[in-house]
Amino acid sequence: MKIAILGSSLRFDILSSELTSLGYEVTTYSRADEIPQILEQDVIVLPIPTKSKEGFLNLGGDNKITPEALLGRTKAETLIISCNYSDNRRKTVDINKDEYFAFLNAVPTAEGAISIALKEKGMTMFSRSCLIVGFGRIGKILAHRLDGLKANITVAARNPKDLALIKALGLKGINIFSLEESINEYDIIFQTVPSPILTENVLSKVDNGTPIIELSSAMAGTDLAKAKELGLKVINAGGLPEKCAPQTAGMILFDSVIRIIKENHYANN
Repeated sequence: MKIAILGSSLRFDILSSELTSLGYEVTTYSRADEIPQILEQDVIVLPIPTKSKEGFLNLGGDNKITPEALLGRTKAETLIISCNYSDNRRKTVDINKDEYFAFLNAVPTAEGAISIALKEKGMTMFSRSCLIVGFGRIGKILAHRLDGLKANITVAARNPKDLALIKALGLKGINIFSLEESINEYDIIFQTVPSPILTENVLSKVDNGTPIIELSSAMAGTDLAKAKELGLKVINAGGLPEKCAPQTAGMILFDSVIRIIKENHYANN
């Protein structure tokens, strides 16, 4: 079986090495201008995330290419493994919607976020007053890790089921729409929601010495312009799995890609 990997990073290097060790024929493209006009591979792994803000593939090189244009170069039966991208014209699996990948990837994200918090505050997490905005995959793992460090945790969520689970776990929960009432009480804010939550009204109540660690994709949860105007420190913590634990991130990606290939009947045997 032939596999093409589009991307250049330690995580992709590990993926390529592990796939090669299993007998797959792997070709890696790190630049858009390296990609041939026709891709004959059976599986193509797109960059993580697949698209840039401008809509092009997240690849180096002067010649930019959109995912849609790339898929026009593939065979109809090619399995496409993407991240935050799908295309109805091809058999596309968005790895970020895969629960196995997403939850395991949340582990290095959470641990990396805590590492950032430790450096920013110069203090242990013990007894620190921490706000986690959102209780998705990252929020859940982050709450678990901070609870183990005996931080004072508050989780802001909107779903009643999430608020019930937060309470059942012995943590303090608040409605995400009432953040203005208490957001000035925290030493550290971890923002995980991929939609505007820390808006102008909320940010105006944040204490100037409280760092905001933005963990959502594309820093979507915080009004960055307003935060800058208010003199607040917002830390872009995107891509933490590869930044803080590249070996782990590479093996998580490899395990996920292999499973997706087998589930889609592209197994070697």
